[in-house]
Amino acid sequence: MEQEEFVVHISDLSKRYKKSKVYANYKINLSIKKGEILGILGPNGAGKTTLIRQLVGLLKPDEGRIEVEGKSIHDNTRFLPEKIAYLSQQLYAHKALKVREFIFFTGIYRGLDKKEACLKTDELIEYFKADWIKDRLIEHLSGGELQLAGFMGSIIGYRPLIILDEPTNDMDPQNRILLWKLVKELRAKKGITFILVTHNVHEAQDVVDRVAIMQKGRIITLGKPYEIIDAIQTKCKISFEMPYNVELKSWEHSYELQKVNDEKYYVEVVSEDINKVMYEILSCEAGEYIRNIKVIRPSLEDAYLKEIESNVYEYEKD
Repeated sequence: MEQEEFVVHISDLSKRYKKSKVYANYKINLSIKKGEILGILGPNGAGKTTLIRQLVGLLKPDEGRIEVEGKSIHDNTRFLPEKIAYLSQQLYAHKALKVREFIFFTGIYRGLDKKEACLKTDELIEYFKADWIKDRLIEHLSGGELQLAGFMGSIIGYRPLIILDEPTNDMDPQNRILLWKLVKELRAKKGITFILVTHNVHEAQDVVDRVAIMQKGRIITLGKPYEIIDAIQTKCKISFEMPYNVELKSWEHSYELQKVNDEKYYVEVVSEDINKVMYEILSCEAGEYIRNIKVIRPSLEDAYLKEIESNVYEYEKD
């Protein structure tokens, strides 16, 4: 059996800021495989940014160890730019640069020769159909345009690990679709590992391989989206519609019927009973009038909210 290759290994990582009584990160353990897309989710103040800033060498941990491709970052952080590209929520680029110049010079900084940097820059601009911003100054870009420019800058040079912090903020739907398509292609074709830090749980569900949910400095849940969803044991909904003038005179079935309005209804059921309840609904006295019946299963967002609500920790060290 082929041994799994890990790009990042974090063990017992803790960080507390000088004026704070609580830990920003506490005893975090996390390993990230090559070619994996990991989502880090959590509310404001959960410790996501602190964790990432330690991973990229901008903060020094109080305790614990971080390894990137088997090499400790604590002994020497100089090798990190060769291994990691980081798109933060705020793009740090010279405002007097044009978008194309920013992407091009980022490629040069990452070791591409002029010809290759020029080629890759043009490929990215063409892929996103971003001709309209390529000659504009960074300082004149809107929020979504800044995110797009920043993402293109983070991709060029193809670092083994790319960290994206809220990469689609303010982006239009078309560029969001293109961005996630490219992320999946780079993972599949080049084995690039991605860490996605986001509040957009719905968007993350369709992209990530695993999810780490953070709360108050700790990882409280780690797993594949379907595993996390299954673990919360939330009921599914079966929704359906009927004409407003059709009346359900009696409902003597195993689950309570909920009325949304004069035409819409739903029933909450455990997943094991979906087929049984579907049959009950369709075979009821008004069954011939029922339309648009569908099953609404719990989402990662449902699981995320339940995990956050059900986990409360005290973080002050004894």
